[in-house]
Amino acid sequence: MRVRRFCLLTQCAMHSHYHRGQNATRLRERGGEPPLTDFIA
Repeated sequence: MRVRRFCLLTQCAMHSHYHRGQNATRLRERGGEPPLTDFIA
């Protein structure tokens, strides 16, 4: 199976956003405040 480079890069970027959101949610559940991780805040 051949996968286009664009699709691979998009998958990597979206997958990291997914886990970043999971980590922020877990931190909030435990009473913490996650740091800003976006370039524009």
